[in-house]
This record gives sequence, structure tokens and C-alpha cells, in this order.
Amino acid sequence: MLVGLTLALLTAGCGDTGGDTGPTGDGGAADGGLADGGAADGGHADGGGSDGGGADGGGADGGGTSGVYDVPDAPIVVFWTIDALSSTAAGAVDLCGRFQSQLSGYGLDALCLQGAVTPSSWTIESHVRLFWPTHTIGEKRASITPDCEDKPYLKVIADRFGGAYFFGAENSKFGQAADLADCGGVSPWVDDADQWWITPDVTPQDQAEIPLDERPPWKAIGALLDETAKGRAATMFLNDFEAGGHMPRCWWNPDTEACTRIYELAVSLGVVDESTAPYDAFLAPGFWQDLQEYTRDDDLVTSKTLVSDFDASINEQVDGLWRDRTEPRIARLLDGLKAQGRLDDLVLVITGDHGEAPCAPQVITNERDCSHGHIPSEWTAAVPLMISPPEAAYQLIDDGWLPADGTPFSSMRISYGLTDLFTGAIPDTWPEPEPIGEATSWVCYEHTVNRNRMGMKLIGDQTMRCTAGGCGFYSWDLPIVDIEAGPRVLNRSEVSPEIMEFAESAPEYQSWFTKACMGKATD
Repeated sequence: MLVGLTLALLTAGCGDTGGDTGPTGDGGAADGGLADGGAADGGHADGGGSDGGGADGGGADGGGTSGVYDVPDAPIVVFWTIDALSSTAAGAVDLCGRFQSQLSGYGLDALCLQGAVTPSSWTIESHVRLFWPTHTIGEKRASITPDCEDKPYLKVIADRFGGAYFFGAENSKFGQAADLADCGGVSPWVDDADQWWITPDVTPQDQAEIPLDERPPWKAIGALLDETAKGRAATMFLNDFEAGGHMPRCWWNPDTEACTRIYELAVSLGVVDESTAPYDAFLAPGFWQDLQEYTRDDDLVTSKTLVSDFDASINEQVDGLWRDRTEPRIARLLDGLKAQGRLDDLVLVITGDHGEAPCAPQVITNERDCSHGHIPSEWTAAVPLMISPPEAAYQLIDDGWLPADGTPFSSMRISYGLTDLFTGAIPDTWPEPEPIGEATSWVCYEHTVNRNRMGMKLIGDQTMRCTAGGCGFYSWDLPIVDIEAGPRVLNRSEVSPEIMEFAESAPEYQSWFTKACMGKATD
């Protein structure tokens, strides 16, 4: 069972108020090769650029909370996902401590909570269930494409205060969602946004070359600051694609210790010719897939070396890109709000959409997964959750939306909690969320339903995990200390009645996840 939350209380800032809204702008061509969102009918100006200047959430067990959060007259709510950021990697490089340290320079605080479990180990599915809770539980769960009239929770909050909603995503898959649903010519992700930016589908090499101030998060922050300068309320979604240890790895700095060892081993194994420079090798199509095969090699020395170095390369990438990508963006946001006297109006939530597995063995198949595309695990499903100011987090704990003791919970509860905190009600169309102590994380693209039926149901400290080939029962062990071993298999005699009841709820469909993907699962 997980423990605790970090109670690192610094000092508070001060702030102002305001708000306005309008319908979405159509996507157009943008500078730097970015898909750009047009200005809203409300006359919102296009977002311009300006210069920006250990253990994850560990600490004492969460006991009491302190104070009550007073909702500002014109709140600024920012929900920020770091793509492929696991609790394990965040802890390895002490992102919580670094986030708190950066905030302290602005007189702000942060609370880091453990126990969050993402609703999917795939990007689009995890986000769709966070943004539109009707897709997390209930009859819509079989579809990952929102209806165009559905409002994401950040839009619900913005509307409550007459505020604007901004969207900036580096992961190009948000733009690809337009292929699944055409909402007036744009992706369903952005048809409710006042202004939006999404990186186009480019190669990793091309994306790496896009300057920081031409990327979607930078532009979205600029647009939000234009709005908040008028004293208005605003909400914003940001997606950092690279800073979570996402593949390809080692491109940020090919000369780190782990990446140097990986390159030298790849040359010795014939995966790449020594005439190919490390940077080019790491970005070459198929390099990581070819090298991953050697993690399953009978040569245990080679396999263990690769597994260890793959893990280290994730941490190195998270460490460097948080500093080079995420921290400057945080500074840009905070510098702007500080200049406006509006730091006290800000609630900033940072989490991972899912994690990245360091070549850990998959449950059931025991094949090693060096990415995140298979059955959710402790590495891919457990994500960090950092909330500023702490008073907002305490209020969410007091209101029963989040636990204070590290008990596992579905991360979509943050969407419910923020909506309740800022609007005072949950939309009638939203079903009851999974209770604290339970979480479901699963993969079900509707157009590949016959191939993808993978998922995990967590109750307490036990799980049922399923693939198309069958299901098994496992312990839920965090933090994991042995990548080689992976989750512990449970004997039938050890399985709790709650997990067994879940397992027997849909026997005619092979697994609950198959039934859910077919649109036949009910609660």
C-alpha cells in the first residue's frame, strides 16, 4: 500500500480577479509548423510569445488538512499533463521537490499526493476519460471520441465564471482525433476552446528542432496571460510531450552515462553501425524496437544491463527535459501572473497522463515492455499528482474527492473534484466516479476492439489484469524495487472477495474489459 503525501508548505502570494468567454476558433496554419487555433468570437487576441524566463511526493502520512480554500471571484485553473510521466520516474528525480522549490520563489506552495492511477496507459484514452467523465464510467465508455456537444470539464469551469478556455498540446495525437470526429472542422479536443495549438504530426527530429517559444504550451500560456491581464477568469490545458521520458529516448542528451552505455551495447550487438552518431542512432526508426528484443535475450548479462540502462535513460530524460522544457513554461506562467498581481487566483495541477515501463515484464505474457502500450502496470498506471496551492488540495481532501493517506484512487477524481470545487455541482450527465481505493485502467480503441482488450482493475492492494488471452490476479506493489521480477502473482486463495466478485461479473465475455470494449459493461 502507498503511503503519504508531502506537506511542504512554503508561503503564499497575492492576486486580483476577472472573466469572459466565446466559441472556438477554427484551426489554421501557425508559425513554426504548429496547428493554430483562431481567435474566438469574443475577440480574444491571438496568443503571442514572450521570453520566459529524489522521491516523488514522499513524506509523512497524510493526516489532517489545514484551512479551507476560498474560490477567487475570477479563478485561473491550469491542468497540465506530462506525457508518459510515471510516479516511479518522477520520484527518481524528485520532481515534487523541484516543483515546490520553483514555486517558493514566487511565495507559493504545493502538495504532492501519492496513489493516483490513470484511467488508461494510452494517451488519447487517458485524456478522454479525464476530460469527459462520461467516457470513464457508464454507457459511453466503449467510445474514445466525445460527442461534439459534450463539454470538457475545464470548459464547464470556465463557463461558470464567464471565462475563456485555452488548449496547448505537444502530442500530435490530439490533432489526429479529428479523424475520428469532425466538430465543425476541428478535433473534438478543441472545438470548445477559445484558442488552441497542437503540434502537427512530425518526426521526432523535427519536433526536437521547434523552438520553445513556438510550441503549443508557450503560445497557450501567452494567450491565457492576455486574458488574465484583463482581470478575467480562465482555464487552460497543457500537454508536455517530451518531458515524461517518452520514446524516443536519449535524443535530449545522447552523452549521458546510461545513453552512452546503450549506444555502445547497440554497436556491439550490431543494432547500429559505429559510423552512425549516437544522436542519429537514437532517433533512427526501429532502433529502440530492435534493441528491446535483446532485453528478452538468454544472455542475462546483456538483458539485465539493458533493462537497467533503459530505466536510467527514462530518468535522465525526465530530469533534463523537466529542467529545459517544463520549468521555463512554469516560470513564464508564474512571471506573467505575478506581474498582474494574480498569483492568488491560480490553481495549478500537474500530473502524468500515464507512465512509461522500463522493460518490466508484462503480467500474463511475461514479455518485457519497454514502452507503455500494453497491460497497465505499476509503471504505466501510477502517476504523480502535484497541486498548488495546498489549500485547494486540502479542500479536495476534505470534500472527499482525494485521499490524504496514499490510498490508490482513479486520477479522474481530480476532474470531478475541481469541477465541484469551482462550480459547486457535478453535471447530471456524469456518472458516479469510482470510490477511493478502487481504479480501472484499460485500453479499448473502438476500431480495434477485437485486438485490444487489455486492462487492470485495482481494489485496495490487489488487481485483476487481463489481455485478450486471459486474466490473472496480482498484488499492487508501489514503489517497485525489482524491475526484473515485476508484480507478484496471487494464488487464488489470496484473492480478495471484492476482486473475485469483479472477475466473475462478466464471465461470458472472457473479461470485463472485453465486455466494456463491446459497449456492454454496466456498473
